[in-house]
Amino acid sequence: MNNDQMNNDQLQEDLTEVLRVRRDKLAKLQEMGRDPFKVSRYDRTSNSTEIKGNFEEFEGKVVKIAGRIMSKRIQGKAGFIDIQDSEGRIQCYVRKDAIGEEEYLVFKTYDIGDIIGVEGTVFKTKKEEISVKATSVVLLSKSLQVLPE
Repeated sequence: MNNDQMNNDQLQEDLTEVLRVRRDKLAKLQEMGRDPFKVSRYDRTSNSTEIKGNFEEFEGKVVKIAGRIMSKRIQGKAGFIDIQDSEGRIQCYVRKDAIGEEEYLVFKTYDIGDIIGVEGTVFKTKKEEISVKATSVVLLSKSLQVLPE
C-alpha cells in the first residue's frame, strides 16, 4: 500500500468518526427533548447586513437573527461564533451567565454547519467588531455532514 492510499484511508476513518460524533450529539439532544428537526419556525427581526450597515440604529437594541455556524471559538465561560445568514456574516458573543449554565453546556456541543437562532443585544467588541451579545441561542437544524472546504 502506498502513502497516498494510507493517507486516504486515514482521512476516511477520521471523517467516519466525525460523522458518528455528530449523530451521537443529535441522539443526546433528542434524548433531552431538544430535537432540532421538530423546530418549524424561528421569527427573525433582522439580518447581518442590516445590523452592520445601520449599527447606530441597532446599537443596544434586541434583535433575533438566524444562520449557519461558520466558526466557533470557546474560551471557558464564553465563546464567539460567526453565523452566516442569507445576507452575510455576523459575530455572536455567547456567555454562560447570559444564557444559563444548562443552555451554555448545550451550546458548546453545537458544530460548524449547525443552523441556529440567536436573540440578543447589538454591540461593538473591544476590537470594534459589530456583534450580537446573546441572551438566547436555539438550535434550528443539526448539521450531520461536514461542510465542504
